[in-house]
Amino acid sequence: METVGLTLLLTALGLVTPKVLSEAIDWIPRLCIDKTMGEFLLLLLVGLGLYLVQCVIAGFEDVKSSALFLKIASYMRNAYFKKITSATMAYLDSGRHGDFISRGTNDLEIVVKLLSETLLKIISSTVLFIGCLTVMVRVSWQLTMIAVCSTIVTFFTTILLGGFIRKHASKQQVLLG
Repeated sequence: METVGLTLLLTALGLVTPKVLSEAIDWIPRLCIDKTMGEFLLLLLVGLGLYLVQCVIAGFEDVKSSALFLKIASYMRNAYFKKITSATMAYLDSGRHGDFISRGTNDLEIVVKLLSETLLKIISSTVLFIGCLTVMVRVSWQLTMIAVCSTIVTFFTTILLGGFIRKHASKQQVLLG
C-alpha cells in the first residue's frame, strides 16, 4: 500500500511541478518592468524543490517496490515448493529430471518481472492520464475534445490498418517463400 501511495504522490508531483515552473517562466517578461526578482527566484526554488522531492520519493518508491516484489516472489516460490513436494512420485517421474523445477522457476520469474515492471506503471499512467485530462480541460475544453477525438480516431485507424497490413504481410510472406 505504501508503494502505491508513493507512486500516486510521485505522479501528482509530476503534474504540479510543470505548473509551478510555467508560472516562473511567465514572470520573466515582468522582471524588466516590475523588477520583482525575489518572487521569480522563489518560484524557481519551489520548482527545483519539487523536482528534488520527486527524486527522493522516486528513490523510496524503488526501494519499497523492490522489497514488495521480492516478498511476492518469495511467497510464490514457497507456494510452488509446497506444490512440488506434495506431488505424487508418479507425477514427478512422468517428466525429465529438473523439468518441473526449471519450468516453475522460469514461470515465477516471468510473473514477478511482469508484476514489477507493469503494475506500478499501470497505476501511474492511469493517474497521469486523468491528471493530464483534468489540466487540459481546465485550460481549454474545446482543445481537449479535439485531442481526445483525434486520439480515438487514430486508435481505431491503427487497429483497422494493422489487421489489413497483417493479412497482406502474411500473403506476401507466402509468395516470397
